[in-house]
Amino acid sequence: VCEPDTRIPPNAAILFDSARTHTPMQLLQRYPGCRYAIAGSDGPDITIWHTHGHRLRLRPSSPPTGFEPLVLASACYALETAGHDIGGDDDCTVTLGGRSLRFSTEPLG
Repeated sequence: VCEPDTRIPPNAAILFDSARTHTPMQLLQRYPGCRYAIAGSDGPDITIWHTHGHRLRLRPSSPPTGFEPLVLASACYALETAGHDIGGDDDCTVTLGGRSLRFSTEPLG
């Protein structure tokens, strides 16, 4: 939501408020086309809010050095749109260039 081009947030599937000026629920209400919203994370775990009201904790197996929270949320979005059930017991791996990060998902309600 800190994107200078104001045309992008209303069309985004995932929104991340790095400035922490909005809660994830405020983002989902403000941008009804958004599927996921993320608030800034304070640790290795990242919580994403889904437009349908449930939350999902993404838990990296190691510190996510070099991986923005948006990358893990993008992986979840890609899995979900491909028909996979996210939030189960399966681990996922994201690879960017030569770096890989394994993470698990945990439904929060």
